[in-house]
Amino acid sequence: RPGRIAPKSHQSDFIFFQESVPGSWGNVIDAGTGPQSLTWLASCPVGTITAVTANESSVKSTLAQAGDYLDPKLDKVLAGQWQDPKFLKGQQFDVVVADWLLGSVEFFAPHFQVGLTRRLGKLVRPGG
Repeated sequence: RPGRIAPKSHQSDFIFFQESVPGSWGNVIDAGTGPQSLTWLASCPVGTITAVTANESSVKSTLAQAGDYLDPKLDKVLAGQWQDPKFLKGQQFDVVVADWLLGSVEFFAPHFQVGLTRRLGKLVRPGG
């Protein structure tokens, strides 16, 4: 069980998404996580959360700010590179959240938007 209950978000994009996906979301991946999106997801009807950021420093800072809202037995925050074809290979999720990542990928991996969209699409479980 999480150490603390996550507060509800007042950000319009998070509220829109939450209202657009009724019911349980199942297993969710936050493909470009940070404290705000992870806190928001922890307040949503999810089964598990897998949160991905680019480096270990970001893992530590994200966990420092939002880790209390996670269930350490079910949820995880990982560092990984989306350009690495082995990263999360074979794993699938019911919901893929990538709002921040898709907007910022040009800075981290120039000209990788289409590749990233294809990569994330492979993570969606059939029917997800």
